[in-house]
Amino acid sequence: MAQNIRQVVNQYWLSAPGSRAFMAMICVPVLFLAFIRSLKVLAWFSVIGNILTIISLAIIFRFIIPGVTTINRPFVANATSIPMFFGTAIYAFEGIGVILPIENEMKHPEHFPAVLNIGMTLVASLYLTVGVVGYLKYGSSICGSITLNLLNTDPLCQSVKIMLAIVIATTYAIQFYVPIEIVWPKIKRRFMPSHALTWELLFRSVLVIFT
Repeated sequence: MAQNIRQVVNQYWLSAPGSRAFMAMICVPVLFLAFIRSLKVLAWFSVIGNILTIISLAIIFRFIIPGVTTINRPFVANATSIPMFFGTAIYAFEGIGVILPIENEMKHPEHFPAVLNIGMTLVASLYLTVGVVGYLKYGSSICGSITLNLLNTDPLCQSVKIMLAIVIATTYAIQFYVPIEIVWPKIKRRFMPSHALTWELLFRSVLVIFT
């Protein structure tokens, strides 16, 4: 989030501070998102995030598909990069932790297997497509996030970086729901019920700032 936003801001503010400063700024809206205690409310943010993701992907493909080539693109990586692949894949599918809470909150939980299969197939296909096309476009010079390879001066590319930063922020809030649901009930018993909400918000703040 910080790197993408900084790239955009740097086009208009040449003396913009480093990524760490932007991380601190981003912490504020993320903190407010983390205060949301209902998964059903967070689901609406997820919907917004999905819409922004689709728009962003369309723009990304608009810029990376022209110039795609297989020349000088090894199709098998060195064995030393395999651990990095597994780390990236695990990160990409980090939403696995939200599966049980989502099923528990569904109006018709019996439909969950179909929803899960469709969702995972779609997500895996999109990850695979973006990864392959991005690699064929940029080769070994591709960055950790393909948005960092996009033109910094193009308004469309700038909009993608901002949109995906928003998407990641909403994803953080959804991921944050899981550890809170596991840890907070155990901590809550140690405090007076009348002050439970205050302590919970303080606990959420500490976790967000820590991460």
